[in-house]
Amino acid sequence: MGASASPFDTYLREIQRHPLLSADEEKALARRVQNQDADHVDAMTARETLILANLRLVVSVAKRYAGRGLTLPDLVEEGNVGLVHAVEKFDPDMDTRFSTYATWWIKQAIRRAIVNKVKTIRIPTYLAEELARWRRFARQFEQEHGRGPEDHELLGALKPQAGRRRLLVRLFRTTAPGDASVSLDTLFEAVDAVIDPRAQRPDLIDFASWERSGLAERVARLPEREAQVVRMRYGLGEVEQPLTLREIAERMGLSRERVRQLEHQAVKRLREAFGADRD
Repeated sequence: MGASASPFDTYLREIQRHPLLSADEEKALARRVQNQDADHVDAMTARETLILANLRLVVSVAKRYAGRGLTLPDLVEEGNVGLVHAVEKFDPDMDTRFSTYATWWIKQAIRRAIVNKVKTIRIPTYLAEELARWRRFARQFEQEHGRGPEDHELLGALKPQAGRRRLLVRLFRTTAPGDASVSLDTLFEAVDAVIDPRAQRPDLIDFASWERSGLAERVARLPEREAQVVRMRYGLGEVEQPLTLREIAERMGLSRERVRQLEHQAVKRLREAFGADRD
C-alpha cells in the first residue's frame, strides 16, 4: 500500500502526527506569535506549531467544497493559505477558539480560489429541478396577470426552504432556462448562508440583517473615533478587510482595550439607531 499511495495520501497520514491543541495552548502560542519583535525565532516556532496542529481542520473544511471545480489537494492547498493568515491575525484575547476563527479564513481562501479559477459550476440536480418548477409557475403567472411575478409572489406561492430562498430568487433572475451552469460570482454572492451558514468572522458582531446602505449612513453619524474603529473593524468603506483589535490599536495609537471599548460603544449606538428605525 505504501508504494502505491499518492503524495496526497502520504500528506494526509503525515498531518495526523501533529497533536491537537487545547484552548490554553492555542492562546499561549498566539501570544508567542505576536511577540515576534522581541523573539523572532520563538515566534516562528509557535507559528509553525499552530499551523501544523490545524492542517487536519483545513482538510475537513476543504471536503465541503469538493465537486465545485477544484480537486481536493488543490482545495487543501488554498485552505492552507487561509490558515496561515488566521495564525497571523488571531487575537488570543478573543473569546473564541482558534479553530473557529481559522475556519472563516480557510473558507474565504477556498471560495476565492474557486471563483478565480473555476468561474462556472454546474447547478445541482435538485436546484435545477426547483428552478424548472419556478419557471413553470412564472409562465402560468404571466399568462394570468400579463406580467412576470415579483420576488415576494414567487416565494409566497412556491414556499422554498428558508435557507434556499435568496439563492433561488437570484438564480431564477440570472440563469437562462435550461442552463445547467451558473457563474460562481453569482452563486457565492447570492447568499453566503446557502453554501456555508457560518461564513462570517467569529470575532465580529453580525451585521448581516442590517441594510448595508443604511449602515454606512449611520456609521457616518457616530463620533469620529468610534466611526473610525467600526470602519476598520468591519471592513466598511475603503477598508479592504476587517482588522483585528491589535492592528487597529497600532494604527490609532491606542491600547487594545480602548479600541474594544470604542467598538462596543459604537455597536450599541448602531443597534439603538436601527431599532429606532424599525419602531
